Amino acid sequence: VMAAVAVAGTMLAIRYALRPVRGMGEALGRRDPHDLTPLSPEVPRELAPFVGSINHFMGRLDQRVGGLQRFIADAAHQIRTPLTALSAQLDLLEPAVAGEDGRRHLARVQDRLRELSRLTNQLLSHAMVIHRADVVQLKAVDLVDVARRAFRSAIPITIDHDTLVSFDAPQGPVMVLGDPVSLREAIANCIDNALTHGVVSRLEVRVVVRDGRAMIE
Repeated sequence: VMAAVAVAGTMLAIRYALRPVRGMGEALGRRDPHDLTPLSPEVPRELAPFVGSINHFMGRLDQRVGGLQRFIADAAHQIRTPLTALSAQLDLLEPAVAGEDGRRHLARVQDRLRELSRLTNQLLSHAMVIHRADVVQLKAVDLVDVARRAFRSAIPITIDHDTLVSFDAPQGPVMVLGDPVSLREAIANCIDNALTHGVVSRLEVRVVVRDGRAMIE
């Protein structure tokens, strides 16, 4: 009997001692994937080095992620400037190109340059969205207003006149929780992709509410 009591007491003591570890595990399980801030649980002194090691690892991971985001953003910035200059030089060169073959080759170069510029802009937008996802607190925004602004900015002036574009939304605001800048960039990228790869003769952008959920179509 005494042995059984001793074993039960030992098990209870172990369970009590491990309770902070379970609490820390549950806290980590509830964390947002982007949250790499240090842990600050109340743990016994013996577990402090363990918590310190986790915090040190999370700090290094946060620095690595931040460095990668900065690299993407810097690379996109450094590429965008010469691409813009090269596009301007090709436009100036166009009147001086003689012959049908020369003009055809120049048109191909201009098409490839426009595609490269589009991809670069998307890369830069993606880097900005990732950065804002880590630092910007979400707030109530009007999805109709955000979508309308994205629609106006994403439709190029040089769009084919045979392509019909339209925007439809409810008369009143449609409030959602989000980051207006990230939402606008995401919607603009979707419109740009549709114009580049999917649209033949008509592009329709709609803000709809179904079953209490706001959506962009």
